[in-house]
Amino acid sequence: MGPLRNLILWSFCIVGGLSAQDARAIIEKTVNHDRRNYRDLQSWTYKVSDRIEKSDSSGRTKAIETTLDEVLYLGGKPYIHPLRKNGKPLPAKDTAKEQAKLDKATAEASRLSEDERRKREQQTEKQREKDREMLQYLPDAYNFTLLGEEIINSRAAWRIGVEPAPHYNGKYGFLLKNLEGTLWIDKDENQFVKGDIHAIKGFSIGLFLASIAEGSRLYFENVRLSDGLWVSHRAGFEGSARVLIRHIRQNEELQFSEFRKFQTDSRIVPAEP
Repeated sequence: MGPLRNLILWSFCIVGGLSAQDARAIIEKTVNHDRRNYRDLQSWTYKVSDRIEKSDSSGRTKAIETTLDEVLYLGGKPYIHPLRKNGKPLPAKDTAKEQAKLDKATAEASRLSEDERRKREQQTEKQREKDREMLQYLPDAYNFTLLGEEIINSRAAWRIGVEPAPHYNGKYGFLLKNLEGTLWIDKDENQFVKGDIHAIKGFSIGLFLASIAEGSRLYFENVRLSDGLWVSHRAGFEGSARVLIRHIRQNEELQFSEFRKFQTDSRIVPAEP
């Protein structure tokens, strides 16, 4: 399910006389702010829960799978530490194995020279830029309509309708031309607050390793921490997909919590939304 999760994580919105040009300007500024904000996450750790509900062809639930992982940054590189599966702690044997792996990775990170650490941080930053690259093309790939203003979590946000620009043939066009929906943008800080996106046509992703069916839904919600950093709160996929030769009907939701910052003295400091 890697391509689906990446799409979820990618899929990371005419009032008062404002024009389509104003809506585009809001999106352009938000994309730039998002890149800087995302870069700052490199020094944070957090937990992510993944809930997958699989259905049969009639829509009846066949199975529900859940996992809880902690994402750490060790020596400038992300590390995923499994904690729970299907609502239960890992078996003692698996817990010991995962702890041994974490201890080894921590020890290796502590032995890195400054040059080695810097190189790993640069590699992580390069991957982050690649993960967020598609957002750069939103202003050209879509037509935008300012639909109004809403209060979300006690903060004012623009609600912006997005639909594919008919003549866009640039990068990621194979994906962006098949998605439309609504984005909410924080008015004060120009950050993505949430999105509700639908597939208007079926399309393939990941070099045709997976395909998303028409009518499938992607959504996300972000929250602001007390120090001004914006982080993911939840993101999900609802609909049908085909991965290799398997047809899948499922709802998948990722929830992010317990954001904590690593400081130079290796202490972890919790942050409040």
